[in-house]
Amino acid sequence: MGSLKFDSLPEDVLIQILLYKPELKGPENKWNSGMRTLLSISHTNRALRRLALSTPCLWSTLGTIVIGLEDDDSSEKARRARDEGVLNLFRLWIERSGEVPLNYKIDIQWNTPAANDLINLFFEQKYRWRSAKVLFAESSPYLPFPSSGLKNMPCLQKLSITSLYADFGLETDIDLSESIQLRNLCLDGVNSSLWRTVMDTIHTQQLTKLELALVPDGRTQVISDPYILTSLGSFTNLKRLRIIVSSYFNFDEVWDGPPVLLPNLRVLLWFGNYEAILEHLNTPSLVSLSIDQGRNRGYHIHNFLRRSSPPLENMHIATEYLEGNVFLRILEEVPTVKTLSLNYDLLDRRTMKLHDLWSFLSINDSSTNVLLPSLTELHYSTYQGLSGDEIEEVTLFSEALSSRRKYSKNFRFYGKFSSFPRCIKNLLCPMVDGPYNHFNIKKRNRNCNNGHTIR
Repeated sequence: MGSLKFDSLPEDVLIQILLYKPELKGPENKWNSGMRTLLSISHTNRALRRLALSTPCLWSTLGTIVIGLEDDDSSEKARRARDEGVLNLFRLWIERSGEVPLNYKIDIQWNTPAANDLINLFFEQKYRWRSAKVLFAESSPYLPFPSSGLKNMPCLQKLSITSLYADFGLETDIDLSESIQLRNLCLDGVNSSLWRTVMDTIHTQQLTKLELALVPDGRTQVISDPYILTSLGSFTNLKRLRIIVSSYFNFDEVWDGPPVLLPNLRVLLWFGNYEAILEHLNTPSLVSLSIDQGRNRGYHIHNFLRRSSPPLENMHIATEYLEGNVFLRILEEVPTVKTLSLNYDLLDRRTMKLHDLWSFLSINDSSTNVLLPSLTELHYSTYQGLSGDEIEEVTLFSEALSSRRKYSKNFRFYGKFSSFPRCIKNLLCPMVDGPYNHFNIKKRNRNCNNGHTIR
């Protein structure tokens, strides 16, 4: 079979190939690979150039990172010329996109004149935004937000603004009333005042994914406005909720009313030390739960699960310590869990004794009530060493895994034991089906939605 020339492929196939832009990690991402490829293709030959320039959708995705590195040997005139060249490149790119909806991503790592010009250039096109992601690094806190604000965005489906810790004045410059297609909203660094402004104009029934990182208003140290949570009840079609909270929440004195009902929520990701807020939520359809925080007393999680009684299938818990009896009560509330991921200490640091996790998971008699009867995957990671009785710990561990494998042929265990002695690791190795991958399991847990992946 002879080789096939790239430019001899049908145009619709070529367009699909050029639209595919794999996301690169690491330094290569400083210059978008998809942009570089498309520019190169448009200068390869006349046929490909004609195709590229006559297909606006190929130019609908645009992303850049603005860094603060300066060449000490460059003159001010040379730097201005370079910045103007970059701006002209993006103006050309935008011109070639015609009037198709745009997917933008701009990462501001440093406050420079070029950064200000670029973000203003991007915001001039916000009436065409379909997806917009703007990231402000901590090194650019005083970058002025475009005077046009976040308004007039009728095509918008996804909006993400990260690091809103600076005072951009968005409380008066955000209006989502025209964004009737908005499905996905992420605000990192949102205070109560800004959130109330968002709620004034957002179409709550359309939103399916919401991510909030909450901070206090002004110079206060405590967030005590319960509206941040009570307003969540307006998002009746919300499927995925990610909340980052801090330890200075104080709703207990001002909360009035029943828990907020999120009837269709299937994925909940919780980050922070104030797990008591879970007491104010009711999620009867929850399928995936991820809790990542420091010290956790656990009874708030238990009360939350007991009240919601969700058909949970995936659960991830990362914490410094969780008492054994409380953890047992949590597991008893989720009999439908298929995948359990744990990243915390099994050792009670107060008594220096093991709690009974491995005993909980052991199945001595399958005819009696079995804890987590649907469990097929257990992911476990710990950075602690063994307790004083290594033989007891290894015995409990091996008995638990052996009994689970007898109970279910599909059971798999993925573990990571960073601080264990090499001899113990060698002993445990045959019992482990693979390494614990913290990021993969969390990604799988949070992406569960009606049995399919949320994109």
